[in-house]
Amino acid sequence: MPSQDQLRSIYEDDQLKHAYAAEGGETVYVSGDNDVLQHVKDRFALLERLAGKPGRILDIGAAQGAFLAHARSRGWEVAGLEFSEEGRSLASQQFGLSLQAVPVVDAGFEPDTFDAVNMSHVLEHVPDLEATLMEIHRVLRPDGLFCVEVPNEFDDLFEKTREVFLRRSREQYAVPTPHTYFFTPQTLPRLLRNFSFKTEHFATPRRNASVASAWFLGKQVRSAIFGFERLLQKGPLIEVIARKL
Repeated sequence: MPSQDQLRSIYEDDQLKHAYAAEGGETVYVSGDNDVLQHVKDRFALLERLAGKPGRILDIGAAQGAFLAHARSRGWEVAGLEFSEEGRSLASQQFGLSLQAVPVVDAGFEPDTFDAVNMSHVLEHVPDLEATLMEIHRVLRPDGLFCVEVPNEFDDLFEKTREVFLRRSREQYAVPTPHTYFFTPQTLPRLLRNFSFKTEHFATPRRNASVASAWFLGKQVRSAIFGFERLLQKGPLIEVIARKL
């Protein structure tokens, strides 16, 4: 298992940033509310409906602060954690956000501090899964919401189709894999239940749904596969919103 310092150095690698952006990670530079990625708005709208009213939210792995900036514009009090120096700098410059460069287990929040915690493409990177989930549960208020998204690396219908019909496997990281844990649509809800969370929303979304293709009939094939992904819940990502019990 890599140490916290080793993980931090991996996150700062330019090759990883480019690979992460290509996979749909929230690394896009934004300049204001009108430029916030649509899926950030969509995820927050769902979380907001489940929460019922604005409260206090923590974003673990806040990147350049787009999610928190949007939450703040909706009347929420915000706090964020981000290892990347570049991300913290951009969050400060663009949105006036002050992000801490510590893992949640070392952030020192009081119990029952937040009404919601967001964690997008971070849970698969943490060095201690049990300690992280216990801390998130501790800092959430009763009935608080935990919104988490991770890669669906073993059950992605599009990637499986590519492997079978095109003999093309998923592109690998050009740097050592930064993932310390891997999840499936079955294991993530079960894991959260074991840590006293009840799943309120589950989906396997696709953030990049472009059907452009250089192959004859490629557009139609991609469109069909993406449709089956939605029907069978076999998209490239796993999104869960769970409530603290």
